[in-house]
Amino acid sequence: MQVSNQLIMKRIIYILLTSIIFVAAFVCLKYITFGLVMPKANYGMRAICSAREVTDLYLGSSMFRQGIDACELGDQTYLLAYSSNRPFHEAMQLKNLIDNGAKIKRVIVDMYPYSIVRDVGISDIRMIQDGDMKYTFNIYSAMHKIGYPITTLYDMLILQNNELFLTMPITYWPMNSRYVRGSNPTVRHGKSADDLATLEPKTVESLVMNKSQIDGLNQIIQLCQKYNMDLVFLETPKYIKINEDDVYNKLMREFVEFLAERNMTIILFTKTLNKVADVINESKVYSYEFDDSNPLYYIDLYHISYEGRKELTKKLKKILD
Repeated sequence: MQVSNQLIMKRIIYILLTSIIFVAAFVCLKYITFGLVMPKANYGMRAICSAREVTDLYLGSSMFRQGIDACELGDQTYLLAYSSNRPFHEAMQLKNLIDNGAKIKRVIVDMYPYSIVRDVGISDIRMIQDGDMKYTFNIYSAMHKIGYPITTLYDMLILQNNELFLTMPITYWPMNSRYVRGSNPTVRHGKSADDLATLEPKTVESLVMNKSQIDGLNQIIQLCQKYNMDLVFLETPKYIKINEDDVYNKLMREFVEFLAERNMTIILFTKTLNKVADVINESKVYSYEFDDSNPLYYIDLYHISYEGRKELTKKLKKILD
């Protein structure tokens, strides 16, 4: 009986060791593959690091990816835009770019007020795919300090991006062809007024600025000052229902006030500027007109269409040039 128990234990140990070796090899192969492919991609951190020089880096969320046309803004303009990206992660992304040799002259950050009150969870798994293993551990370390469990590291290292990795020979090329230096020039026309009328503003669990997001904003400011990069915060257009929403306006006012206290350069939609004029330094704020009632310009309440993208990009060129 004792011999039998020993054999069972040996088999268990053998299975465990084999599993650990297999998982470790799988994870390493996944990171190696992304490390070889992504520097040549049309999007992501590795592609930006591979560029010799970046005149303008648009750092933000899907509202940048959908709403700004890199093709119209010059060959050295890049977007780093992840779905629901937030200042906590944006700061880490910017630092990762700098640490890996990216030469950036100006950083333009998405000024989305909901992002400053949300938690720091990973909203887009591509931000893990785009970095190396060291970056993954840096994200986990920062998240662990504010209470995220060790299972977060398991999720990031082992579970995330497996489908993309395993199907890469088939899915990568069509996905990559959708982007130009991080922007998505896909033609998506605006919705009808009736369609947009059925949509409602997003809900938020808190109306108080999240400390980790505040720390992220401060880190972005400090990094730009340290490495002599110009810094601009940009509000993208929202449909009229959002511009008239009390929650959106309250959070935007707090966001503007936070940035104005730090003497930041801000670009706002004119209607927003009119609502926060009492808390800003006018010499550091620019504005643009945009038709927020024209459904042709919007695919939903927060993202602009192909037609809206053309209009916004044209206005940004005038302001930023």
